[in-house]
Amino acid sequence: MIMKPMTTNSLIAVFLIASSTDTTIASSIININNNQIATQVSSKQNNNFGIKYDNIYKKLDSYSRLEANWDGYGAVKPSGDIIETTKSFLDILKENKIINPKIMIAHDGTLSLFWKNKNNYLEIDFDSNNHLSFFYEIDRKVYGEDDISINKDIPKQIYDALNILRNENNTSNNMILDKKNQTTSSSYSKTA
Repeated sequence: MIMKPMTTNSLIAVFLIASSTDTTIASSIININNNQIATQVSSKQNNNFGIKYDNIYKKLDSYSRLEANWDGYGAVKPSGDIIETTKSFLDILKENKIINPKIMIAHDGTLSLFWKNKNNYLEIDFDSNNHLSFFYEIDRKVYGEDDISINKDIPKQIYDALNILRNENNTSNNMILDKKNQTTSSSYSKTA
């Protein structure tokens, strides 16, 4: 790449873009006075994937150390079973290369994982041992199910919702699912 020397009147702007889901870094140098644009893009394998899940596991461990009334308004401490169920499901997500969700705790001790983009939302709640409930709003349609037994696979409806969220983002920098894992899993059971 050859660039002309810049004068003191030249305006230089440097942009660095770093994605949270992969380590693609793009930098651009723009010389407005000379109408020159030089761009260099480098991409590396995502080395932060496991680290981000580790941070979620650490947050879950911190929830186990909460006391009753942790919010000052009578909040319930999440049970050990709910914490372990959430960890088990996180293991499944991590195994399937699903980009880490955000985690939250509710006043009643329920733990939730969620993904959100500008138009869609998916939330998975863990409120009993080895069961989950979920709901999502996709294209202004709301769907949900309760009391799904957790096994080694991601319930098909959740996987499909994650795919829709990924397709809406539709950039390699902001994927929810790894492209290698585009198959759907349908082995789940709903309890009565």
